[in-house]
Amino acid sequence: MLIKQFILKTLALVIITSTLCYVIITKYFPTDLVCFYTGLPFLFGLINVLIYTYLSKAEGKPLTTLSNRYMLCTTVKLLGSSIFIVLFLLFEREQAIIFLSTFLAIYLIFLIHEIIGILNFFKKKEKSESTQVKS
Repeated sequence: MLIKQFILKTLALVIITSTLCYVIITKYFPTDLVCFYTGLPFLFGLINVLIYTYLSKAEGKPLTTLSNRYMLCTTVKLLGSSIFIVLFLLFEREQAIIFLSTFLAIYLIFLIHEIIGILNFFKKKEKSESTQVKS
């Protein structure tokens, strides 16, 4: 049930951020890469859903396992994003400021969304563990 809610919230966030990217990029930063910039939220949304799904598969395991998995996912996401930024900047230097500002803003938005989702997941897990102890 939590996975479906997270996917729906992520999809709504993807649609909102893609629309905002399209409006802002076309109005203030006209470029040929509008589709690329509006596609970035879809990439981050997919990554967030994959991370959440991976973490939810460890639901019956101790909290330390979930924490370790989350740290692994975050590290891989950060390294992958860094490599993506470097590769893009190697090929499109004139788009550097637009790309970095857009990328970092989208990254931050989806990072906040991911953290809220994970915290809700941990709260539900702790709540279910406390009700099982009482029984």
